[in-house]
Amino acid sequence: MFHKRLPKIRITETEEVALAIKAGLEKWNDLSRAQVVERLIVTASDAIVAEQTSVEKAAERRAAVERMLGSRPDYPKDYLEELRKEWPE
Repeated sequence: MFHKRLPKIRITETEEVALAIKAGLEKWNDLSRAQVVERLIVTASDAIVAEQTSVEKAAERRAAVERMLGSRPDYPKDYLEELRKEWPE
């Protein structure tokens, strides 16, 4: 598979970035430093997308519950008590 050639980027190696690279090198010790930086970026992106998807799905579930709550029939106050009286002991 051929990748479109994109412009290179520069990252200032702050303490946080250095720690992330060090952790990446320990985890993916078979990769070069540049490959580790790429893997860290892609992994973070995947986590962000998964989190957004999870939040969206939770919002969809809440909306579905709200729709269901609005569509339920209104039962008399003592409906369950009367229903339970019909059950055998």
